[in-house]
Amino acid sequence: MSLLSQSAIVPKIQKNAVLRANALGDFIFALPALTALRSTYADAEIVLLARKWHKQFLQQRPVVSNNTGPLH
Repeated sequence: MSLLSQSAIVPKIQKNAVLRANALGDFIFALPALTALRSTYADAEIVLLARKWHKQFLQQRPVVSNNTGPLH
């Protein structure tokens, strides 16, 4: 079930790229958006452009397909 309204969904999305939040608090506030993306686009690849610690933080949270870290 999608967390977004049907009118907000763009059909046929295959890949989403998400630019990292800098600090831990920013990143924690971004988690619901990542969860909504995963829920709405379950078959799409979600790439997180992030730092190394972001990947470690997300290991138990399957909301992204790939973490390209580290970015500086």
